Amino acid sequence: MKRKARRSIPVAREVGGASGTGPLDRPRRITRATRRRLEARERVIAVARDLFLERGFDETPVREIVARSGISMRTFFRYFPSKEDLAFPRADEGTQRLQNLLGQHRNPERPLVGIRDALAEFSRWYDEMREEFLKEWRYESRSTVLIARGAEIEARNQGVIADALIDVGVAAPHARYLASVIFGGIRANLEAWFEEECRRDLLEVSGNTLLLLEAMDLLWFDQGRFRVPDSLEASLAVASSVWKGFVSRVGERVLGRT
Repeated sequence: MKRKARRSIPVAREVGGASGTGPLDRPRRITRATRRRLEARERVIAVARDLFLERGFDETPVREIVARSGISMRTFFRYFPSKEDLAFPRADEGTQRLQNLLGQHRNPERPLVGIRDALAEFSRWYDEMREEFLKEWRYESRSTVLIARGAEIEARNQGVIADALIDVGVAAPHARYLASVIFGGIRANLEAWFEEECRRDLLEVSGNTLLLLEAMDLLWFDQGRFRVPDSLEASLAVASSVWKGFVSRVGERVLGRT
């Protein structure tokens, strides 16, 4: 007797490979069994998030998350290698999305404009996930363990930006320096966004960083080649460009409002 083939169910979208050429938004089909596993994983995330907010990350044992989620300890560790991984369940997806977008917006002629465009699009994902990320920020800020893990994730994403700059020909030391400057702006924008309860779109909050990236690209790159600037002259020039940009509303163009 022939076995019935398993029915597959379409799901909306998945994060793709590292090429950054479309898999980010490619629909795929999964089996019912896989769908049940994904639903169980999301249930664990929701249960843990509520417990972390109520009691704190450090005071919430894995055994209670497991009991409330209706799964076994073995199943829990199949989904999450550690409790810290559960606290940041979208971290790997975020890094992959960022890497893909940097590939899609690769711009050898204007490297920092490419970074700017990738970050602008990346911020839209944060806007879509704002409620979840705001809860993460609340319980992360109460745990030294999670603050340390968050710093590791930030360092990984900063490395992804540095790699994108190296890929377009920026020397590794300069790429790492520029990535640290860029990520400093990102970090400040995220802190401001969370502190105001994510009321505005992150893209709007990040307008200063996006504008600064365009100014830095004009000042520090010549047809894709990085020019080591005189520190004082470059600092004054960047400050002047940013100020003029705000006055002339260049930020409106960067944010796509005109």
